[in-house]
Amino acid sequence: MKISGKGAYVDSNGKNHSFKGDVSFPVSDTWKSFNASGKVSFDEFSCSQIEIKGTCKGKSLSADDISVSGDFKVDSVKAKQSFQASGRIKVKNLDAENIIIESDESSAEEIKCVTIKIFNNETSDDDVFFSKIFGGGNFKTKSNSHVHIKNISAEKVELANCEVEEINCTDAIINSNCVIKKLTVKGNCDIAADSKAVEIIRG
Repeated sequence: MKISGKGAYVDSNGKNHSFKGDVSFPVSDTWKSFNASGKVSFDEFSCSQIEIKGTCKGKSLSADDISVSGDFKVDSVKAKQSFQASGRIKVKNLDAENIIIESDESSAEEIKCVTIKIFNNETSDDDVFFSKIFGGGNFKTKSNSHVHIKNISAEKVELANCEVEEINCTDAIINSNCVIKKLTVKGNCDIAADSKAVEIIRG
């Protein structure tokens, strides 16, 4: 792992280690937590709790919980519990139980999860945001950009400002400025007036 910035990690024994500047060191999948601000690059990285702010590039990232902000480009991401991101996200495969992405310019190929929410919110504070997760509600979005996704497989989907080739889900809330080429939904389906699903299959 190479880092240009600062941060800290907690090893398997519970000892806290801090770093600052341009550093390079081997990583361990027994670390309990890792956080960094700046530029982070790696091939494969696994840890219980991960938080990265800034620029992150890698091939494979896995943890129980992952929180990232900034410019995030990782081929394969797996979070046992939650993946939260804001900024510019580019992934090939994203697998997590719960996913929240705040972005107006990101892309993904395959997403598998239980619940997912993608939005661009310019005005709401954290309390309002979390109170609305997967509960409907209206929020302001940018209409001049999209998050591009090839495939989403989930139980509950809520999207805004997205272009998706195919969605397979139980319930769907398609908010403002979305284009869905194929939507397979088993339960409830709510599509905003300024969004469209080219093909809807009730499965």
